[in-house]
Amino acid sequence: MIDSLSENNSFTGKELSEKLNLSKPTISHHIDILKEAGLINEERNKNSKLYSLNYKRMNDFIRVFSDKFKR
Repeated sequence: MIDSLSENNSFTGKELSEKLNLSKPTISHHIDILKEAGLINEERNKNSKLYSLNYKRMNDFIRVFSDKFKR
């Protein structure tokens, strides 16, 4: 699943819920947190919202996080 999440692959909340086997409210809650952190992008498509990973921000986060544990 994670392999299919990229800037070129976007998913609705419903699709994420089905793929990750999590409830829609759980997905919605986590999407809000990830959006606030800038780790995912949201795009409107007609009546749907599409979500994709923000790879630049994700790589920055991973770099900073790993640097903290190298000490």
